[in-house]
Amino acid sequence: MHLNANVSAEPAASQGSAAKLQLVETPPADRLIATYGERMTTLQVATELGYTETYFLKKIGSAKHTHLDWVKALKPARFSLGRTPYYHTEAVSKFMGQKGILK
Repeated sequence: MHLNANVSAEPAASQGSAAKLQLVETPPADRLIATYGERMTTLQVATELGYTETYFLKKIGSAKHTHLDWVKALKPARFSLGRTPYYHTEAVSKFMGQKGILK
């Protein structure tokens, strides 16, 4: 669970003019987008999935491993800017949400 602290502009009744601190829970998909933006690097995706970057790159780059659920879901979300591969954050969060591994 990821929490953001938002300070309310309205003063609390018991605190006089002091601002009230309010904790608001953010949805998991919003957490990934807030943390990484619209795209994620291979290291960021591997870390979120709990894999090493080397393992992630070997599996996603090999035609022998297309039977893996995460390879099926994330390979189409891959794109390159120059020589650096990126993955759409929305696709990563959707896959992680479906598998129940998004916290």
